[in-house]
Amino acid sequence: PEAGLASMPTPERMLALLEPLMLHKGPKSGEVPPSIAGNSAANRIASAASAAQPSVVDMDEDAQLAAAIAASMEGQPAAAADRIASAASVAQAEAPRVDEEPAAPKLPEVPDEPAADAVSPSGAKVARILVRTPGGGRKERRFFADARVGELYAWVSSLPADEKVPESFRLVTSYPRKVIDATVLDSTLAEAMGDSVSGGQMALFIEHSS
Repeated sequence: PEAGLASMPTPERMLALLEPLMLHKGPKSGEVPPSIAGNSAANRIASAASAAQPSVVDMDEDAQLAAAIAASMEGQPAAAADRIASAASVAQAEAPRVDEEPAAPKLPEVPDEPAADAVSPSGAKVARILVRTPGGGRKERRFFADARVGELYAWVSSLPADEKVPESFRLVTSYPRKVIDATVLDSTLAEAMGDSVSGGQMALFIEHSS
């Protein structure tokens, strides 16, 4: 027993061990610890902010849609952006396409007008071409019968503005009616209008082509 008593700390040592515990003050009766009080304040702020926001029920359709999109994108912006881009691509592919007008064919230069009794290097005679214009005029020019239809079109396109030649047009024989359009620009006048044009004449009028 005496050895056990000898191993016990002295009253001074016990006081030294208890002093730090005695100096630490716990919360008073009814007082909320600071950490809990901080959490309560944060909760009150969050509750007030939530209350200030309009309820989904009170939103109009546009606002509800915006809220739904925002909710669906939350936490996955990259995936949402990919879905939106994919949907836009599909919509563009399925959109009706507006038919584009074909580009006007490139016309050659207007050749020099041959003399009435001239003969081309290939032996073709001269053809007199008479054209009735939308402006009421009557234009005449000589071409070799082996000249290209594109050269005839180039001449008609160069007529003065008062002749009212439309930007898109085609040439038509008067009788029998035959259309001389842009599909035969590389053909010769004799090929497009017949051999009778060589050494003779051909009357044409201008039609608007769509």
